[in-house]
Amino acid sequence: MKKSIYIVILFLAFFTLASLNAQDIKQVLIKGTVSDIQSKKPLLAVEIEFVDAQGNKTRTKSNEITGRFEQLLKANEKYTVVLLDDKILRENQEIETKGLEKYSEQNIDLTGKTLSIGMTIKSGNLFEPSTTSLSDEGIKMIEELKGIMRFNRSISVEIQVNARDTYSNENKDDDRLNKLVIGRVSAVEILVMKWGGLKAKVKMKHSREIEKKVNEKGDDVRVIITSVEAIK
Repeated sequence: MKKSIYIVILFLAFFTLASLNAQDIKQVLIKGTVSDIQSKKPLLAVEIEFVDAQGNKTRTKSNEITGRFEQLLKANEKYTVVLLDDKILRENQEIETKGLEKYSEQNIDLTGKTLSIGMTIKSGNLFEPSTTSLSDEGIKMIEELKGIMRFNRSISVEIQVNARDTYSNENKDDDRLNKLVIGRVSAVEILVMKWGGLKAKVKMKHSREIEKKVNEKGDDVRVIITSVEAIK
């Protein structure tokens, strides 16, 4: 009998605590517009995914006429936002909800990049200076590119590799620079060759733009969209 009473008391205590915690939850109604970062036009009927720090996902859609959206989320949380549309470049956006009251509203606009030929989808300094060794950041960027192409399957890309970080007025050894660029291309190709069917949509290019950027720090790798297939 005593054991049964003890279990009941524990259950009531747990229920009371859960109720109190629920009362402390603050919520924010996120309101905004999804628009193209270039044209500024609204992106219509785009699925939007919000992912909190624990990996919980919530989805909504932008309005098919105005591009407006609304979503109720927990306040004072960080979310990763992804636009799930195969015509839009897959990229993560970070937002943080804020609210001191039990319920509040917050305006947050989102942007997307509509896929187009000639668009640069990735760029950066992927190599250690004057070497063919990819940095940790470089390897990460190549993996991110793979993720983009797995989602945006309509695109083909060209990866342009140069030695802009090595070239200078005092260092014009074309033979050495050519070998460096070729070695860098090979380093990227080794990773791309592991992509299965996706590798057929990737073209490598030995970029000779180094002479145009003398003493100017620039990206040693750029990824350009070369074609976008019609999406049915």
